[in-house]
Amino acid sequence: MPVCLELLVLGLLLLLLKRFERTAKGLIAAGVVLLAVMSISPVATMLAHPLESRYLPIQSVKAVKDFRYVVVLGGDITADPRLPANSQLGPTSLSRLVEGIRLQKGTRARLILSGGAVFESFSSAEIYARVAEKLGVLRSEMILVDTPKDTAEEAEQISRIVGDEPFLLVTSAVHTPRAVALFKKQGANPVPSPADYRTTKGRASAPWGHFPSAENLETVRNAWHEYLGMIWGRFIGLL
Repeated sequence: MPVCLELLVLGLLLLLLKRFERTAKGLIAAGVVLLAVMSISPVATMLAHPLESRYLPIQSVKAVKDFRYVVVLGGDITADPRLPANSQLGPTSLSRLVEGIRLQKGTRARLILSGGAVFESFSSAEIYARVAEKLGVLRSEMILVDTPKDTAEEAEQISRIVGDEPFLLVTSAVHTPRAVALFKKQGANPVPSPADYRTTKGRASAPWGHFPSAENLETVRNAWHEYLGMIWGRFIGLL
C-alpha cells in the first residue's frame, strides 16, 4: 500500500506542477495497476501459499504427547483495560493462542507465551496468559517470556529455556518458515504447528476471489514482510 500511494502521490504532484506529464501519467498508471494486481486472490495466494504450505499443523496430539513445551510466539494485541482480555487479542494472536492451548491440553506440556510490549502498555505474553487462564490453563502451567521485541529475540530467549530438546512451535503459517530458521540458528529443535492460515486449497478459484479486496492486500503485505525478513536475516547472519 505505501508503495502504491507513493507512486500515485508523486504522479499527481508532477501533474499539478505541469512537469513531466508523460512520467506523471506513467506513475499514476503504475500505482493503480500495482494496487489492483496485489489486491486479488491469485496473486496473494501465489506469494503466501509457498510459505504457508511448508509446514502443516499437527493433527494428532497423541503423536507429540511426550513434549514438555509448547511455544506460542507473540502477535497483535490492543492493550485496552476497558476490554476483556480476549478482546485485546487480534485475530492473528487469538488463532495462535487457541492452537497452542489445543496442543498443551493434549500433552500437558508447559505453555511458553512470548512477546514483549512494543507499542502497548502490556506485553502480548501477559495478555495471552490472561486469556489462557479463562480457557482453563493454570498459571503454573505457563512460562511468560515478556521482553522480546521481535522473533529473533524470542528465538534467543526461548532457546535458553527449551535447550536442545524438541518443542512445539506455534505461530502464523506465513511466519513459520522464518521462525523455524531463527530457532534452529540458536541450536533449538522446533516442531512447528502453524495457525492463522490466510490461503487454503481452492480459495483462489472462487469467483469473488478475483476482485480486489483489503484482505488480499493484507495477505500480500504479510508474505512480502516475511520474504524481506528472510533476506535481511541472511544478510546480517541471523539465518
